Amino acid sequence: MLPLSSRRILSFFFIMSFLLCAPILVLYTAGYRFHFPSHQFIKTGSVSLSTIPKQASLFLDGEYQGTTPLLLDHLHAGSYLIRIEKNGYLPFEKRILVKETNTTLLENIHLFMDESPDLVIPFSQKISISPSGKEFIYESIESGWIELWKSSKDLSLKKLLLRLPQSDLEDLALSWSFSGHFLSVQEKRKQTTTWTVIDLNQNQQQKIQWNGQDPLKVLWDPDLDDILYATFPFGLFEFSLSRKTTESLIVEPLMGIHRGNDLLVISDTEKNQSIFYHYKYQDSPKLITSLPKGSWIFLQAPLFYALLFEKNSNQLVLINTLSTQNPLVFSSQAFKALWNPENPYELLYFNDFEIHIYHLTTGMDELITRLSHPIKEVIWYPKTDTILYEEDQKIYAIDKHKTVQAGSTLLVAAETIETFWLSPDGKILNFIGTQNKKTGVFERRLQK
Repeated sequence: MLPLSSRRILSFFFIMSFLLCAPILVLYTAGYRFHFPSHQFIKTGSVSLSTIPKQASLFLDGEYQGTTPLLLDHLHAGSYLIRIEKNGYLPFEKRILVKETNTTLLENIHLFMDESPDLVIPFSQKISISPSGKEFIYESIESGWIELWKSSKDLSLKKLLLRLPQSDLEDLALSWSFSGHFLSVQEKRKQTTTWTVIDLNQNQQQKIQWNGQDPLKVLWDPDLDDILYATFPFGLFEFSLSRKTTESLIVEPLMGIHRGNDLLVISDTEKNQSIFYHYKYQDSPKLITSLPKGSWIFLQAPLFYALLFEKNSNQLVLINTLSTQNPLVFSSQAFKALWNPENPYELLYFNDFEIHIYHLTTGMDELITRLSHPIKEVIWYPKTDTILYEEDQKIYAIDKHKTVQAGSTLLVAAETIETFWLSPDGKILNFIGTQNKKTGVFERRLQK
């Protein structure tokens, strides 16, 4: 048995150890860690990360952490470089910011297969891709005639749609309806401009005219597939291609669209401005706002909103059609705008060197990335938080969650890229261009 003095010393030691360790255990349980550079306990954060596909190796500042999905907790606040690797896939790198008491979420990071593009159609004709990406229209010149052919991507299905005389033709412009079931063909000749609409399912043609006159402007409905609007000197008309009906909407040379029982229209004034009106059913028109005078068109927009684009100035405007006090919600310079298919209140747009997302619910305009070369095209990648863009004849994938630095992945580098698109499931990236001195339609597999 220990002497009394030894027992007192031992008891004192245990009591002091408890008094010293208890606060440390409490701090540790609460998420604090000792930070050696500052010689103090600080609150920590965490990172929750998942990838598509799973079981990818994760490195944090060069140190292996495990395979995804993964939760990294008890991290000191600060900036970290993550790198994700998986055999057969391109590596992904991104700098993230960890904040005290917060969890940084990096969910469903898409990894893309490490493959090279294959030439699938070796030709260089002018091509227009359908909204679904499954078929396209190409032009062919035969003995003084311009022929428009519809074809599948592998050229197994070809159908002649239209033959036009090449003489005195100045320009030929194609425009797809919302879902791609219809195609409008605009012929600009020395004396006239005419529009022909082709029903691609029925292979039927229809001239857009009223009382033998050609329209001044033609616009597809941004939400409905079979509705087309045409402006004549004597008013605005709506053509229903499926019902084969024509309705006079308003007796003025305006441009507008139907939204249920409402009519949204734009009218030019003698002054240097355009006027945006909202016509309620059986009600007098309501003046919403004034805009700079120009060739405004309607783009797809959520209910009770109108998204307008002026192609000469590249001005993009979002308007609340129910408001007269503060109707102008958002305005910016842009080349193109696309709503997120997974979130109808996120608007993706880009200008010369920047990619932005405007968040309608919060009113925040978020800069995703700024680049050193002009941007030619931007699209959403389906069912993810990923954006594809093209600059300097290269196609990149970038995740929209910026944190500290947006993570980008190079998918294609070619000599020339005219346009690119995705298969509906996002597994195939297609582009028209030149690679390794071969010209045509290429495809590059992204996912299994």
